[in-house]
Amino acid sequence: MQEIFPTAYMSSKVGRQVDEAPGIIAELKRQKTLSDNVLINLGANGPISDKDVKAVEDAVGSKRHIFWVNVHVPTKTWEGSVNKTLDKATKQYKNLTVIDWFTPSKNQPGWFYGDYVHPNPDGSKQYATIVAKKIIKTLNK
Repeated sequence: MQEIFPTAYMSSKVGRQVDEAPGIIAELKRQKTLSDNVLINLGANGPISDKDVKAVEDAVGSKRHIFWVNVHVPTKTWEGSVNKTLDKATKQYKNLTVIDWFTPSKNQPGWFYGDYVHPNPDGSKQYATIVAKKIIKTLNK
């Protein structure tokens, strides 16, 4: 992703949960470094609720656009509920766009390491392409 969006700020951590996002976003706002477009990739490490999405929305603010990648975690029970929560949120928050990673990746075991969650180098290229195309298409409307 950094190659596609070289000026983007990336923050990642193994096992990060969605409830950590509002604090990170608040700190970026405090530093005046939060972009007008915010990409979120959270939900693979645990379920998310409407309350979690609202907390992220409130932290980002309605004047910025949120792009949230849905999840492909076939080994976890929360995969469907995370994706449904995000789909429902797009009806509530006009500045939220879900990027569909689930559909194109669900029948592509060759895109993943043995856990079928974490993309391997081929899957990472596919992921980056899907995310970038959706962001560019949405911003060029």
